[in-house]
Amino acid sequence: MAKIETYTLLTTYHASNVVIIGDSQDTDVEGDFKTKSQRLSVIVAAALDDTKADQVIGGAAGSFDYPTTNPAPLDTDTGTNGSIKRQLMDDTTEEFVIGQDKVCSDLNLSGNATIIVDGYAVLTTPSTTTKIEMTVRVSSKTAGESWDAAFTTTVSGDLTLKTTQDAFDHHSFTVIASTLGIAANDDVRYKFSRTAPASLNLSGDYGVIYGAIRLPRT
Repeated sequence: MAKIETYTLLTTYHASNVVIIGDSQDTDVEGDFKTKSQRLSVIVAAALDDTKADQVIGGAAGSFDYPTTNPAPLDTDTGTNGSIKRQLMDDTTEEFVIGQDKVCSDLNLSGNATIIVDGYAVLTTPSTTTKIEMTVRVSSKTAGESWDAAFTTTVSGDLTLKTTQDAFDHHSFTVIASTLGIAANDDVRYKFSRTAPASLNLSGDYGVIYGAIRLPRT
C-alpha cells in the first residue's frame, strides 16, 4: 500500500503543500530516498528552483511579419559552416519587423520587462565607439477595444557593438512592465526597428537575428 506524506513547505520564495507518495517500505517510487530528511532536501531544492518563467514575445529572424512600408528584409548570410538568417535594418531609413501575441493572465506589471535584441554588423567591422539604437513599439488592447490603436514607444539608447567581424552582439535593456502600456490577457501588436543613436551610428545595415520582449509573471 502506498504511503502518503504531506509537508507544508515554507521558504523565502514559496509557501506550499508538497505531497510525497511512497511504498510501504518508506521509500519513494524508485526507492532512492529512504529517509524523511533525504526526501525533504530534494523537495526544498526543487521548490527553490521552481521560479515561473517569463513570457517571451518575439522570436528569431524569419519568424516575424512585415509592414507594407519600410520592412526590414529577411536575408541569409552564408559562411564556411552553413548560414544564418537576419533581418537587415538600414542606418538611415527606419525599417521594421512586426508581430502579434497574447499577454499572459499572470502578468507582473510592477516587474521588469526585458527587451532583447541580438545581431551583428553586416557591412563593416565596428570600431570601439560605433553604436546603434533599437526601438520597440507596443500596442496592447483587451476585449471590446479596437486593435487599431497607437503604439507605446520604448528606446534602448546607445548600444555598443563587438569589434570583430560577424561577432554576435547580445543587447538587452529593461523597463517596468506597466510602461509598455500592456495588461494581463491583452492582445498585443509589436514592432522592432533600428533608430539613430546619439552619435557615431554604424554605417550600413545591422543584421538582427533575434528580437523579443520578456514579460515578468507573478
